[in-house]
Amino acid sequence: MAATGTQDNVQAKARELVREGMRFYNGEGVACDYTRAAELFREAAEMGNATGQCNLGIMYERGRGVDQSDLEAVRWYLLAADQGNATAQYYMGLAYRDGQAVAKDLSHAARWFKKAADQGNAKGQRSLGLAYLHGNGVKQDEKAAVSLLRKAAEQGEGQAMSWLGWCYENGRGVAQDAGVARSWVKKASEAGQRWALVHYGIMCAEGVGGDKDGSAALSAFIQAADEGDALACAWVGWCYETGTGAACNLASARSWYQKGSEGGDRYAAKRLRVLSSAHDSHTAPPEEGPSKASDMRLSFADILERARQGDVGAQIDVAERCRYGWGITKDEQQAISWYRKAAVAGDKKAISALVEMGVL
Repeated sequence: MAATGTQDNVQAKARELVREGMRFYNGEGVACDYTRAAELFREAAEMGNATGQCNLGIMYERGRGVDQSDLEAVRWYLLAADQGNATAQYYMGLAYRDGQAVAKDLSHAARWFKKAADQGNAKGQRSLGLAYLHGNGVKQDEKAAVSLLRKAAEQGEGQAMSWLGWCYENGRGVAQDAGVARSWVKKASEAGQRWALVHYGIMCAEGVGGDKDGSAALSAFIQAADEGDALACAWVGWCYETGTGAACNLASARSWYQKGSEGGDRYAAKRLRVLSSAHDSHTAPPEEGPSKASDMRLSFADILERARQGDVGAQIDVAERCRYGWGITKDEQQAISWYRKAAVAGDKKAISALVEMGVL
């Protein structure tokens, strides 16, 4: 009984250390201090606390409060994952998927994602769903993919919402339904998925999956444009040129086309030339809007080409794919390189990311 009581006291102390570490990590009531947070997580981790172990792994992976080390990150993730910590199991899945301090093994990745998913971890469900959708490490099963993506989406996981909308739009693993697709794309946009804002705007502008809604389209395009998406800038210009969601305003159209053109969007550059030569009148409105290709519809090669042309939104997209290993091999140095290109253009998201990664 005495031994049990002592162990209970140790675990209670470890949990308190984790809570205190989170206060320093998030700057809640104290100045944000990653070094102190890492110290507290380590103390809890060494007591065998799985959450402390997982959190310490995250600190090592991100280089916050400690020297960055994928090897140490995975060591602590594994200790926590073996105790059943779902978040650590998800990170172990990422490690095997991306070859992070372990040999790349998609089958091992899928097994770890399943462990996390079975505990209701939304990111684990989304990752396992994508593995089934693409046949990565498991036999391709699009119905299983949709089931898992739905579970994650219903928990509010933004990427899962995006992919679930894509599945409904393209009839992958589920009956094609543009209305349901539009609903999920809208939810993804509300969850902060930039590509979804453009995609949702297009659906509203063209009446895909529901009635045309120019106001909603313009609002979505402007939100994405404010994040530096050149394609969204082109769409805002199109809205003002065609009077979609707002009164026709050629001066505003030129201004947004200018922004899109500077970001590398070819449609924006073309319309800017047309309007600049037409001055205050135009007799030939655009026959169709900018490219309908949302980030989800574009291949990575297409997005990379847009990024190379100077499209800030595409540069952020490539950076985030490299940073988190979304659909490609994780490469933080490449992520930093693309974030820096976007930061030079004044993109706030890129600057924030560079600060988070400790390189600015």
